[in-house]
Amino acid sequence: MKTIEILHGDDVQVVRRAKPTPKPTPQVKPTGIAKGVVSSESIIPEKGKSFKFSYIRNLEKSPDRGARFGQNVEPAGRYMTVGKAKNVKDLPNFETGEKQFDNPLIVDFGGGYGEKSNWKNVVSKQFGGKSRY
Repeated sequence: MKTIEILHGDDVQVVRRAKPTPKPTPQVKPTGIAKGVVSSESIIPEKGKSFKFSYIRNLEKSPDRGARFGQNVEPAGRYMTVGKAKNVKDLPNFETGEKQFDNPLIVDFGGGYGEKSNWKNVVSKQFGGKSRY
């Protein structure tokens, strides 16, 4: 399974996909999700095209694991994933909402956290070694 990150300002969106798909048409659910708002992780945004999605976000701070998960070079931001509010409705530490990226930056996940090709290392290097720490 391939993972990519979408970065925009202080926001990072993690998207997982099994294989590349042709230009997708956003799936719209009639139950509380507005028309044109993506609510499925199988819909992958395209560089340079507006992408509006419903998201879920864990507000609980993750434990510091340093280099093990690339936290030592991890960009600062709000991490969220495409998801439906109903999936986390009974979890008080989750935030839900809608977010739109007008021009999302698509970055391939790359190799493992300790490898130079990992997205966290690539972005950190691109911005002169900056990280959230």
